[in-house]
Amino acid sequence: MHSPATSPEHVSGLRSGAEVADILAPAFAAARPAEAALLLAPATVLTAAGLKGLSYIPDVGDMDEDALGRLNMRRRDPLLRFGWEAGNGGMFVIQNLAGAERSSRRSKLPGILRFESRLGYEAYLAYREQQRASFAREIANGSYPYNTSAAELDYGVAYGYPDRAIIDLERVVTTQNRDLIFAMQLTDIEGNRNETGLDFRRISTYDESGVDFWLRADHMADPGVSAYIEAARWVLREFTETPIAKRLKGDLAVQIAVEERATAQAVRRQLEHVLGSFTDLDLFSQ
Repeated sequence: MHSPATSPEHVSGLRSGAEVADILAPAFAAARPAEAALLLAPATVLTAAGLKGLSYIPDVGDMDEDALGRLNMRRRDPLLRFGWEAGNGGMFVIQNLAGAERSSRRSKLPGILRFESRLGYEAYLAYREQQRASFAREIANGSYPYNTSAAELDYGVAYGYPDRAIIDLERVVTTQNRDLIFAMQLTDIEGNRNETGLDFRRISTYDESGVDFWLRADHMADPGVSAYIEAARWVLREFTETPIAKRLKGDLAVQIAVEERATAQAVRRQLEHVLGSFTDLDLFSQ
């Protein structure tokens, strides 16, 4: 366990990167290279840490039940679960009920309901429906713009993102205000983004890394946003320095799997650009 001096503020309830590596170690041992690459992904690490309750990693191809069974049987946390969904080249799904509880307790959005992880997955599904209904009532009562989507507010909370980012993105999508669009900025939590300018086709989605998110540039200093970014960087930095992460990131087969998924994602994005349409991901795609 790390001392308070080595941990950023506002990480209550989060696991360190080293703890995430320990929890995932048995799953890594049973994983094939393509599966290990998914477990190494920042979205998986942050969800396992409890910063997010839900993440999707697109363009993974098909995953059979045996693969998911191996990963789920060997994880050390019963509140963490892996799955797969069709669409967007096949999506690896990471769920963490502890992260869902933490997100519900940290959010102050009008209509937010609290979730208790001890109640289990079936209760979580029911909670999501109740949460959407609660947001819908607040929208009807005037707490949000009339055309705000209750479903997308729910997804924003599930993905664990700061309230400020959820509201900023939802406002852009519902108003299509040009000035607001040009005011948006994508975070760079990993510090390796080399994109310039805005891709307006993607302004209505969270970044497909499952880590970054859109918000107004002048809201980057919002306390909730700063705390999220600080916590995410702390978890990822610690995880990257663990022996298991270093070993697997140096594994050629794992590297090839990472590159293959990146290529598949680039091809899909290019196709979307040519067709001028979005795929079937939800508004908050990650």
